[in-house]
Amino acid sequence: MASKAVQFEVTNSAQKLSPQKKPWTLNPDRYQIADVIGTGSYGKVFGAVDKFTGKRVAIKRSKDVFGELTDCKRMLREIAILNRVEHRNVVKLHEIYLLSGSASNFTEIALVLEQCQFDMKKLFKSNETLNEAHSRALFYRICCGVQYLHSRGVWHRDLKPANILLNEDCTVKICDFGLARAVATPDGNASLQLLEDKNSKNQSRDLTAHVVTRWYRAPELILLHDFYTEAIDVWSLGCILFELALMEPRYCPKEDIPKKRVPLFPGACCYPLSPRKDKNDNPVEVYLLFYRSCTSLLAPNTSEKIIRKTPLEGSPCILSTFFHLKKVDKKHVDQLRVIFEHVGTPRPSDYDFLSNPDAKYYLRKHFPVEKARPPTWFHQRLHNVDPLLDDALRRLLVFNPAKRTTLRACMEHDFLKKTRTEERQRGYVDHDVEMSGTVEPIALHFPDHRDMTESELRHFFVMEEKLSKQRDLEYRRTRSVNMC
Repeated sequence: MASKAVQFEVTNSAQKLSPQKKPWTLNPDRYQIADVIGTGSYGKVFGAVDKFTGKRVAIKRSKDVFGELTDCKRMLREIAILNRVEHRNVVKLHEIYLLSGSASNFTEIALVLEQCQFDMKKLFKSNETLNEAHSRALFYRICCGVQYLHSRGVWHRDLKPANILLNEDCTVKICDFGLARAVATPDGNASLQLLEDKNSKNQSRDLTAHVVTRWYRAPELILLHDFYTEAIDVWSLGCILFELALMEPRYCPKEDIPKKRVPLFPGACCYPLSPRKDKNDNPVEVYLLFYRSCTSLLAPNTSEKIIRKTPLEGSPCILSTFFHLKKVDKKHVDQLRVIFEHVGTPRPSDYDFLSNPDAKYYLRKHFPVEKARPPTWFHQRLHNVDPLLDDALRRLLVFNPAKRTTLRACMEHDFLKKTRTEERQRGYVDHDVEMSGTVEPIALHFPDHRDMTESELRHFFVMEEKLSKQRDLEYRRTRSVNMC
């Protein structure tokens, strides 16, 4: 990756700390905070220097962590997973600090993490280009990180460009595990092939309450399937691979970047969301009604906010909430429709596996067999596509997860043959070790399948802080011995 590829990153977003305010500090004997590199509803992310190692770190400071217990549990899940994984393609958690109170009343949490220069979303939005070797190396390294997570029994569930951190040397770090699932139970038992989410309502709330980019979400997650596999991450990898291909000038010349460099499946609304559900309403009928209102009541060139009354007891439907495109038609509305435009309409035999009867009804009703569309695949977006790339995308982006390629098969595909050889030669990764799957699944020692009280959450945060301190102490001891 050219060195100028990072010029759009941290330096543009960093904000120097205001001289009028007392700078926030965290363990000043260890960390020297330099600037603010990110902000959000959770708080701020600071760039800092670890005085012990001399390396840059990112310190994520979250305030009022118990204000919303669902978000609090997401944070606990992310911390617990990061506390137990270690891989060069997964962001490293160095330390955890519980702040503004004791163990019984703290309100803030600070996480000390590896710092990277930018994320893949910013790369895709830039005017930079990649050659074939760089784009395939990046994809291969993402696969290595995901393969490691799967071998540890962790399914990410929210893989997208914004959750992949990069450096100018093509370092790749997967981050944001708030929606991840760890398959193993505290007694060590695990099923790496199939996970039953016994509380599908909680799953739906977890996926929708958090602002998840639906464009990278597997169809079985969209359709609230109760039993799903690690294939959910394989689908997301296919979406990311497509966008990486668009970084190559052969598929997207610089003059076409603003027009062509967009995600593969940019849906504007998504099953099962609806504008309103009255207590006696059938949720599928509400959604179908909402979909019809979106597609047939909106003028083709409408871009302003429109409020319509639906026939369903006058329930208000703010259509503009679900449209980001100036020209709205059926092709640009429903996430599944956008997917089917490329991969073709599934047959009933392709969705018999779904555990959600409402989802099956929705597919039969809205995508009938007699109106099935053949797949167009990616040829309209990737002209003269490399046959190996085309084959890899077709295998990754299959509607039925049982027919979707496995991650291992993807990494062994001829599309990555040259990349695998180059990676071995430069010693970046031992491919055989990556594929061996000999590591043990991790177990989260808290009840991730149910809601938890604030008191329970506090208890587990304290446990995770102690674990991180023990690991950091051992790291410093080992480093000191090695330096002697």
